[in-house]
Amino acid sequence: MIFPVIYAVLVWYATMRWRRQWPSFAVVGAGVCVLAALGLSLPHADVGHGWDVFELFKVLLWPYAALVGGVGLFIACLPRRAKPGQCTDCYYDLSGLDPRGLRCPECGTQYRGPGSGLEDELQELIPIPKQPIPKRSGS
Repeated sequence: MIFPVIYAVLVWYATMRWRRQWPSFAVVGAGVCVLAALGLSLPHADVGHGWDVFELFKVLLWPYAALVGGVGLFIACLPRRAKPGQCTDCYYDLSGLDPRGLRCPECGTQYRGPGSGLEDELQELIPIPKQPIPKRSGS
């Protein structure tokens, strides 16, 4: 009974790995096609003998296939993060170029990564006290 969970996690992991690229959509399509082929290959039960195990499995398989496909398409459409040294818009590899005043040669976006001088300033974080602050006396 753990197979459906493992199958969904594997499909979604592979989709997340290549999100916003054609392999992610191919993984989702292949995952749903495998489930559809499984559902269509199961034998039909006799109508007069009540619910068969295969019929119950089919009834549960189609919503499961829709869930795997729907969540997979959502994950495939999520934006990717640029790796360090890549353009944040087109993911062009900027390694080996001088980061000062650099514009992406592919799309023209201003580089704001490490060494560019345009990095966002680090904000000073104030720790949350473990105990409530004592109230002042009203004198």
